[in-house]
Amino acid sequence: MANTQDLLSFESIFLLRFQEYLKTKVPELNYINQDLGQLEYYTMDRPAVAWPCALLDMSDTNYTDQLNNVQEGTAVIVVRIGFNPFSATSNLQPEEVRKKGLFYYELEQKVYQALQGWDADGLCQPLTRIRKTTEKREEDAFRVRVLVFTTMFEDDGAQKESYKLTLPLDIEAELTPPN
Repeated sequence: MANTQDLLSFESIFLLRFQEYLKTKVPELNYINQDLGQLEYYTMDRPAVAWPCALLDMSDTNYTDQLNNVQEGTAVIVVRIGFNPFSATSNLQPEEVRKKGLFYYELEQKVYQALQGWDADGLCQPLTRIRKTTEKREEDAFRVRVLVFTTMFEDDGAQKESYKLTLPLDIEAELTPPN
């Protein structure tokens, strides 16, 4: 497991655990990173990623207050799986070529199977997939499948130091035995 003892944020710890976990569960992925727009902003003829890749973003987190400055977060986890298309899927192609062209669906399923119910080693509630889609791309021929998960976690980073106060209790009780 990644050494995350010196990290404070849920996002930082989650990303490191995500990278380590996915590289062992889905070894077909050649690049795992946070999504910084690698598939959109590139200067050469291709993005600076190794195919296929998985890019993680925590696009939206809502919080509710708990006691003592602790908050419960509900996070949306977006995983973009990028592919460089390499094989045709037309009915005119031989079956082995078509199956090779459908590799992205198979890899997407492996990513889903790895992440569904995963709790980042106790960091959050088990992930639940809420959506999947194909990203429309007009500027290039890359294939991008998007998996969206949700999870909940507790952020106690602003928790105030508390003190235990013991008060002596002087209780008198009179017990009557049952008849």
